[in-house]
Parts: sequence; structure tokens; C-alpha cells
Amino acid sequence: TAYEISACLVGSEMCIRDSLLMRKTKFIRIIRSLYLLPIGIALPIATIVWGLMLDPIDGLLNAIIGVFGIPPQPFLISEHQALWCIIGIATWKGVAFWMLFLLAGLEDIPKQYYEAASIDGAKTFDKFRFVTLPLLRRTILFVFVADTAYRANRMPRLGETVLGNSFSLSLIHILHF
Repeated sequence: TAYEISACLVGSEMCIRDSLLMRKTKFIRIIRSLYLLPIGIALPIATIVWGLMLDPIDGLLNAIIGVFGIPPQPFLISEHQALWCIIGIATWKGVAFWMLFLLAGLEDIPKQYYEAASIDGAKTFDKFRFVTLPLLRRTILFVFVADTAYRANRMPRLGETVLGNSFSLSLIHILHF
């Protein structure tokens, strides 16, 4: 469905972008630790944290958007917002896992290709287009297909949970990877 496709595309795009950004920073270990945090957070803890953040009355996210004059939102108890919130949570939880594959693919690209492209006069975007993307093609395809299959398996069950308007069950179900 449109929900599955949009979640997969957003998650894949975030993985690729974030993997590329993380490659050339001096704080690489700190950034990688923060990105991998969703993998290491236990289900009960993540459920409590997301429940507190998305609480329709006293939630952290409602407090933040209230600063900008936006009225409080029902998030997971709204039939219009619940599925999109769950897609966001699933993306938060899943991007770190799939990004590991992309980081491994990036690390596998020899630096000599980038040096040769620089000598040939390639700009940053040209290096990305003609060196990085072609050499990551198989990894990107694997991540996209595996993530699509995983989400196609999970989303029908998530829809049943959300349509029941069960706040805590929705969170537990989506965060249980």
C-alpha cells in the first residue's frame, strides 16, 4: 500500500543520506553511537519513552510544537495520525539497522576510486553519482528489497493494532523488532 511504499522510501533515503554524511566527520564514533541507539534500546523502555513523547495531553512532542503555537495533537489515538506516527516510529527503529549495511558498503569502496575521480576533475556530486552510487547499487538494492519485504510482513498487523485505538499495544507492536 501507499503507507508501506512511503515508509520504505523514506527509510531508504534516510539510510543512504545519513550513511554518506557519517563517512566524513571527525565525531564519527559519537554520531554512529547515536544512530545505532534505536537498535540497543529494549522494547519496554522504548515503549515508555515513545508513549511519554507522544502523549496527547502532557507529551514532550506536544510541548515542543506548542512553543510554535500549534495546538496539542492526539498522535497515536487519532485515526488520521496514528498510522503515520507508527510509520515514523518504525522508521526511527529500522533506519539504524539498514544503515549498518550501507555503512559496510561505503567502507568497502576503495579510496583509490575517489582519488582517481578527483584527478579527473570530478566534483563532489559527480563522485557520488559516478563512483558511490554504482558501487553501492547491490547494497542499496538489498536494503530496499529486504526492508520492503519486512514492512510488507509487518504493516497489515500494525494496521489492525492501530485501528483498535490501543495506544500501548500499538507502541509495543511496532517497537517489537
